[in-house]
This record gives sequence, C-alpha cells and structure tokens, in this order.
Amino acid sequence: MTVKSKNTYRQISRNSTRRHLVVGDLHGRFTTLTELLEKANYAPQNDILLSVGDLIDRGPRSVEVVDFFAAPNRYAVRGNHEQMVLNVEQWHDVWSYSINGGPATESSLRASNRDLPWLQDQISEYPVCLDVGNKDDPDAFRIVHAEQPFDWSEQEFQAFLESSSYLEAGEGRLLWGRDDIEQVLDGVIPPIHPGHSKMRTFCGHTPIETITQAHNTFWLDTFEADTLSCIDALTLEEWSVQVHDDEFPS
Repeated sequence: MTVKSKNTYRQISRNSTRRHLVVGDLHGRFTTLTELLEKANYAPQNDILLSVGDLIDRGPRSVEVVDFFAAPNRYAVRGNHEQMVLNVEQWHDVWSYSINGGPATESSLRASNRDLPWLQDQISEYPVCLDVGNKDDPDAFRIVHAEQPFDWSEQEFQAFLESSSYLEAGEGRLLWGRDDIEQVLDGVIPPIHPGHSKMRTFCGHTPIETITQAHNTFWLDTFEADTLSCIDALTLEEWSVQVHDDEFPS
C-alpha cells in the first residue's frame, strides 16, 4: 500500500478474484446498509467493500458504521462530513447544527461510550482519494467523495494531492464540489480535460435519484429518492434499498 501526503492519497491492489462493491453516502444508516448488503449478496470472505465517504452524521448509528468499516477488506474515503469533524476549528459550529448531523453523531458516541477524539482518530485514516489497482490495470478505479473535476488533468489532480496538507486537501472540490454533477443533472455534459484520468471514478456527496454517469464518473448518493445504493465497480451491476424508516434525519 502506498501512502502520499499523510492520509491524503492511498493506492491498494485490485483483487481480480473478488467483487469490489462501492456504496453511496451512509450517514449513520447502519440498518439500511445491512439490508443493502443482503440484497447484493455481500460475502465478507469474497468481496471488497468500499465507501465514497460520509459514513457519519444525520442517521442514528454513525459509530456502528465506522466500526463496520474498520474491518479487513473494507475501505472508505474522507467525505465532507468527516472533514467537518477533523477540521474542528473551521467547521465545528456548522457541524453542530441538527440539519448537518453533528448532534446525531454525538448521540451515537454517547450511546457507544465513545468520544469525539476516538472518532477523529478513526476517520483520520480515510484518504481523500483511493485508487484500487495500479496504472497498468485497465480495470483499476478511483474513489473520491464529491468529484474529480472534469476540467482538471491527472497531473493537476496529483499535484493538488501532493502539495496540500492533510486538512487542506479536504477543503476544496474533491470533498465539496458539485459543479460537474449539477451540470449533468441540468442535461449538460461538461467538457473533459484531454489529460483527465482514464480511470473509472465513483463519487457521492450530491443527493440524486438514481446512480448517474458522465464521462468515466459515477455518482452514487441516491438519497434524493430515499434510497441507499451500491454498485459493482467492474460489472456496474446496481442494487438499492429504501432507507429504513428510523434512519431519516430527525
């Protein structure tokens, strides 16, 4: 495993004998996640599970989701909700609003006899970008929370990761951007930089009704339709389930 710029970029090998399942923004919805994985016939001994980030906040069981992804063969990238917890000097007041989900996460921590430093320690392991497979693998893919900007070349993308500090890397388009997906939802396919990465990329962050593709990027946060979705990174087979009744934000 290669790590650059302390937990900003990570690359892992792709196992051609296993499925690689990518799930959308979870937001503390552990019951819904369990139902989704059952529908996808997820088998921990055979499958690799990956998250596009935002494991925490809003739903009632953030600690259980974080614990679940701490197990072997499960990986997550940093979402903007993890960023708010890590960069407390800038985001604590915003995170503390009920609509943003901080109080739900604090409740989950208390119920589990955990505290905020424990959570910060756990999520500090999540990179901003996760590449699965090496550059010579035609089936390699990438996970970034919000977007891999279509107007960036791969050289610009890598330069941003290399030059940004641990916290700075989470304060831009990769975790917060909606420029590309909003154009797609408006029926416009943005132009793509000639040097943009050729890797298939999976993102979340923006609530949409169905898994949506433009160029080589797929957005997975289907909460606009009150669902949680999952996709096979190689075959692109999709699964979705309705969000469990008790896991909507209060």
